Amino acid sequence: MEERRLEARSARRLALLLAVVLLAACSDSTSAPDAHGNAEDTVNTEAGSVHGVMYEPYRVFHAIPYAAPPTGERRWRRPEPVEPWQGVREATEPAPNCPQTEPGPQSEDCLFLTVTSPRTASPQRLRPVLVWLHGGDFNAGGSRGYDAHRLATEGDIVVVTPNYRLGVLGLLALPGLEDSGSFGMLDQQAALRWVQRNIRAFGGDPGNVTLAGESAGSLSTCGHLASPGAAGLFHKAIMESGTCMYTWPKMGKTHVVFQSLQDATALGTQEAAALGCADPANALACLRAKPFEALLPRTPQFANPAHGNAALPEHPAAALRANRFHHVPALVGSNRDEEALFTAFNHPQPLSAAAYRTRLDDDFGPATAAKVIEQYVPGDDDNRLLHAAVFTDRIRARSTWETEQVLATQVPVFAFEFADRSAPKLPGFPEVGIPLGACHASDLPYRLDLPGFTPPFTPAQQQLASHLIRYWAQFVRTGDPNAPGLPTWPRFEGHMATPYVQSLAPDTIGPVDYAAEHRLSFWGEAAAQ
Repeated sequence: MEERRLEARSARRLALLLAVVLLAACSDSTSAPDAHGNAEDTVNTEAGSVHGVMYEPYRVFHAIPYAAPPTGERRWRRPEPVEPWQGVREATEPAPNCPQTEPGPQSEDCLFLTVTSPRTASPQRLRPVLVWLHGGDFNAGGSRGYDAHRLATEGDIVVVTPNYRLGVLGLLALPGLEDSGSFGMLDQQAALRWVQRNIRAFGGDPGNVTLAGESAGSLSTCGHLASPGAAGLFHKAIMESGTCMYTWPKMGKTHVVFQSLQDATALGTQEAAALGCADPANALACLRAKPFEALLPRTPQFANPAHGNAALPEHPAAALRANRFHHVPALVGSNRDEEALFTAFNHPQPLSAAAYRTRLDDDFGPATAAKVIEQYVPGDDDNRLLHAAVFTDRIRARSTWETEQVLATQVPVFAFEFADRSAPKLPGFPEVGIPLGACHASDLPYRLDLPGFTPPFTPAQQQLASHLIRYWAQFVRTGDPNAPGLPTWPRFEGHMATPYVQSLAPDTIGPVDYAAEHRLSFWGEAAAQ
């Protein structure tokens, strides 16, 4: 049974990686650089000067170190300060990703960030700042997979995209290891502290910072809402396709993203033994002596940040429910067909009614599966879209809705659903004979460029992309996405009497009955797991 759970989890992870990691290419911009250097292309940071790349309307500074290399004895320690450098550091090429099993440039010396901003900076008019945390299931991805120049220029904001440690290097827990299970989260906070100390030099306002992310980056953002160490480091939060209340059923049990320190330590001890470091007395030293390449075969097992440590004293979902979180405005949402991608990957062939019932039995257990089948009745042909609807509603919509409800009792919340069911298919997505619709990650090209991919947007989709950038930038600026010329976006009221969120689709931006669309009354009752 455990083997089947891990197989399903691995398939789910691989599908996610196809969505957000394999998009990275050698190119890092869609514009030609300006051949003429000037004072705007060099900025002084606390550790030294950096020389970036100038484009006609914007500038980019790649691979700026925000912490010391987490190598040698620094491996599995909280990030330490950058060592100053002499002269001007070139910041013209994207940084390597943190170590992972996916292909592409990578290095254990990976704690870098990229700053993208409109070309001109003025100390008299500081721009709001968006810190974007990439997705990738906590064991893949990196900042080089995103080009934020449209978001920065059209939104008139400064965008910061950091790397953070992943997988075994970011989430390992061992008995007695300080900060076990939280090194990636601590990296993200170190990047936020770097922003507080340095972003003014790039024209950004350290007093107006929004923390945002998609998928694992969104889960991280939710975690930082409940992290004592993140207090004062950001002033607004954006969560896209993932919150800390996210759970999923498997083998009749409910699984969570944020695991207990006890469970994380048990996993770390098990994986250390698999790597030849079974003796608890020297397991840490044994693992630190290994090259990072030797650790990577075990890294897919590490996709769950731990709570019960200094970074996350308690499960962040429990902290939110108990009103123990940083009270900042929040923009929260998910995609209309989130799970279609994962269903398509796990079931490349049509799903018969019998196979559909078997899958639900496996996931929910027979008693709950019977209730689900009464609501989501299979047909005689292919039931993959129905399967995707079950899991979109149970896993994504239910957890997103609950997060929005809890936050709305304390802070302004603006809820959304990305609903362009004709969104262009991203590279690496499978061809399986079913429409993926507005699936997981399909919204990314509407706000961020994915190097090497030019989405074939229709005019209506181009307008939607423009609206999304304006909404996001206005929220980053003011904590409210509403702006002149945009369809009105009502504040989320947080109860079933007004179950509306802002639907974002070409030509149809406006409120949608989210609770009815995703059968949330059903999932909130006996069928909930």
